Amino acid sequence: MVAASVTFLDAFLRGDREETPRSAEATIIQALHLMNSPLVIERVKSSQANGALAALLGQDDGALVAGLYLRILSRYPTADELTTGIQLVQSGNRTEAAEDLMWSLYNKVDFIFNY
Repeated sequence: MVAASVTFLDAFLRGDREETPRSAEATIIQALHLMNSPLVIERVKSSQANGALAALLGQDDGALVAGLYLRILSRYPTADELTTGIQLVQSGNRTEAAEDLMWSLYNKVDFIFNY
């Protein structure tokens, strides 16, 4: 997993803290890494066992959705986002739907440009 971490960080044009500052330039490689990187997918999957998602799955649907927004985007969901998120987690397998929501928040423009 170390190689995946290095590749992921390199895609985001990291600097070296001393001579080269981190670049804020957005690239298609960054988007592809957020969508398809084994590192991101594994983190989302493992979160249901021992991460942020594990703590939220025991709560009601509204608290689950709001908690994911707070943990990932550092803000509460809008009314529309909350409604859509609740509908998502109520459709089918709740854990898989919560993982899907988590993955989509990591790939949201807010996350890419703010974090």
